[in-house]
Amino acid sequence: MKRGEIWVGADVGDYARKPRPWLIIQSDYFPTADSIVAIPLTSVAVDAPYLRVPLAPIEETGLRVESWAMLEKLAALRRSRLQSKIGELDRETMLEVQRGLMAVLGFAN
Repeated sequence: MKRGEIWVGADVGDYARKPRPWLIIQSDYFPTADSIVAIPLTSVAVDAPYLRVPLAPIEETGLRVESWAMLEKLAALRRSRLQSKIGELDRETMLEVQRGLMAVLGFAN
């Protein structure tokens, strides 16, 4: 698993019990950690432009429908909960996710 990849899996948390796509955002410097930091993706549109980054359903992402990275639902989950890689983000979209995370986490102040 590498930063920027999209994997399908399920967590046991409040927002992610069903299998869904996850965007890996953890640094690639920790490949042996049991857990990984990721952002759940959703196909449900909400009016929250500062909390959600739109992701296109294109071959590279592996997404079938327009989706959004839910930046405010950042989670650490066991690697074993992620079942298969379906795609990855391009550099430009990953930078948009990083900028959004900086704002959500208060690092952009």
